[in-house]
Amino acid sequence: MSAPRPPRQAKRVRYYHVPQRKIVVCTTQRAGSASMAESLKPNTEGLNQVISQSRALRLKREGAKVLLWIRDPLERIACAYPIFGKNPNDYAEMILSQSNPHWSPQTSLHRVAGHGFLPTHVYPFDSISESWPMEIGYKNPLQHVGRQPGRMSWAELSDGMRASVIDDIINHWKADIVMHAIALGSWESRRQPEEMTVFAEAV
Repeated sequence: MSAPRPPRQAKRVRYYHVPQRKIVVCTTQRAGSASMAESLKPNTEGLNQVISQSRALRLKREGAKVLLWIRDPLERIACAYPIFGKNPNDYAEMILSQSNPHWSPQTSLHRVAGHGFLPTHVYPFDSISESWPMEIGYKNPLQHVGRQPGRMSWAELSDGMRASVIDDIINHWKADIVMHAIALGSWESRRQPEEMTVFAEAV
């Protein structure tokens, strides 16, 4: 499994260090990032800190657990669709040709040039209501900012796309699709995150 290359533009993803739990949380747009940011915003006690990707890498090397909640990439694409409001086929062509943190693969956004995939443990986004308090604790409950009841699903969005375009999308987001499936299977069987050591070279 090979991940798409990292986007050329500024990544615009954020990392939060939670020192008392020795973890780093990777956030990604259209994957609960606003909720996570609200829950982990820095406070006067210095319990949570926004850090750079390079510092997140240093903390990983020092033994910190680096967590990612990976969202089904097809549902993430559908979630971003209303923001850009194009014909489904035009939207598909745009997301295939342009890098943007709203839809670029999470496996690319959290890849560090020369060092590989940054997260050490990956949860499926589907598990967040249960897995977030397990990892973050109850002092930083998830706030659920920007919920979109009734938003378009991938099934609805893809219904307006050509079959060849759907094939291109699935191929482009293959690494995310595979990683989400692995993380979801691990969670459903063990109620644990998928450890990324086995897949470090693959992604």
